[in-house]
Amino acid sequence: MTNSAFTITPFFAVNNLGSAEAATALLGITILPMVLLAGFVPALSKRFGKFNLYVFSVIWYIVFSVIIYFAGYENYPLFMVLLLLRSIGAALTGIMMFMFTPDCVEYGTFKTGERAEGITFSLQTFATKLMNGLSASLAMAGLAYFGFVEGAGAVQSAETLNGIWFMYSIFPILGALLSLPLLRMFKLRDNHVQVMAQANNGEITREEAFKLLPEEFHFK
Repeated sequence: MTNSAFTITPFFAVNNLGSAEAATALLGITILPMVLLAGFVPALSKRFGKFNLYVFSVIWYIVFSVIIYFAGYENYPLFMVLLLLRSIGAALTGIMMFMFTPDCVEYGTFKTGERAEGITFSLQTFATKLMNGLSASLAMAGLAYFGFVEGAGAVQSAETLNGIWFMYSIFPILGALLSLPLLRMFKLRDNHVQVMAQANNGEITREEAFKLLPEEFHFK
């Protein structure tokens, strides 16, 4: 639901902003934070904790999506500044989502004794492809719902333009909001993974690991 905004971008640029070239600027300002922040994520994760930083990024994205929706896009410079700020949250989550997979590998190894790296990373790749396909389909369904008219020179109704704006600005936060209660179920933290990795590598015994881990991670 959150990634549907990428699919909506060219439709928003052409129909709401009135310029196909604006799509390049919108995508550029969306990607820029990812390029700039990539080198700082490891230090930020170490300072604040990877999970905490991820949740903060999701909330950041939600807050600035709401601000963008109510601020509108009539004031283009202000809109672009707010879009840049919103994109910081999207960039951080986009970078960090791949950092949890190695943690899951260590957790699985500690729990089962089998190191299933291949299937874990393959599942992540599959989930990413599935997400991209579903987000594009959802975006197209949203355009159809709001009465989008295809074809060169087609004129969209005011309702359709408002629908495109809704799909671009506020609709993506629904996915982010739904993720928050699910993230509460994710109990694995960096210090847990460190202990599990030490046990998996034979640096400490499982009994020593159990003393350092919460009871929910005391597997037989």
